[in-house]
Amino acid sequence: MSGHWTRCTVDVIYDPADIAELTIEYADHAPWKARRLVIGERTGPRPKLPGRLSP
Repeated sequence: MSGHWTRCTVDVIYDPADIAELTIEYADHAPWKARRLVIGERTGPRPKLPGRLSP
């Protein structure tokens, strides 16, 4: 499903006072919730950026 939503137009519904949770809507699909991804301190090191992407 990684490329399935590429170039799709979706509606994002949220409460401006609390953006901790968003609702994503897309035609002919049930709406779903999105929340902030919290990455803890026990994760692996970040990989180095390829040279072609460096400033």
